[in-house]
Amino acid sequence: MSIQNLIAQYKENKNGISHCTFNPEGPGVVRIHLVPPKFRLFGDRTYIVILNGYYMLPLGYSWALLLSKFMNEVNAFAGKPITESDEERIFKNTVKKTKSVYPSMSKEDIEEDLEFILRVLFAVARGDDPEIEIVVEVMGGLEPAHTFVKRALEAGKSVCTSNKALVAKFGPELMENKKKKTKWSPEKLLRQNFRSLRR
Repeated sequence: MSIQNLIAQYKENKNGISHCTFNPEGPGVVRIHLVPPKFRLFGDRTYIVILNGYYMLPLGYSWALLLSKFMNEVNAFAGKPITESDEERIFKNTVKKTKSVYPSMSKEDIEEDLEFILRVLFAVARGDDPEIEIVVEVMGGLEPAHTFVKRALEAGKSVCTSNKALVAKFGPELMENKKKKTKWSPEKLLRQNFRSLRR
């Protein structure tokens, strides 16, 4: 990890929890809280994103840094409407600040990542079904891990976990739930495998 990354991570950690609200007055409000991990020089850098005070998603350091830069730019307009030219400036400044930490990344890749992150976060916050096929549970413990895994299975997602406590207590219930929702077909399995091979 480069010195720029470590400095950026330390600054983000020192700033604490970031938050931003989109469309606060209208329908479809999206509130994002970005919670940094405890700073460690060489350690896990997984952030937690809390959406509308309800959904919790893990987010890797690089995307968390990108999201944080974006949220800081949006928060500069607190209480004011954002015009199209303001949106362009927000994206441009976000890309520029992120590129200073990742100079080898192209502006196009950073913009593409930012658009993807926002599309998924907004879809989850609004209860839409984004293109998520696999959910990885890394929380540990029984709750809220059980609730999140159960919801993911009910939504027809595949779940990966190494949470022994969760599997020991709720494994049969979760597997039965998955069997009810899964409609296996060789064609679907082949399509999924070919799609993952092309990536």
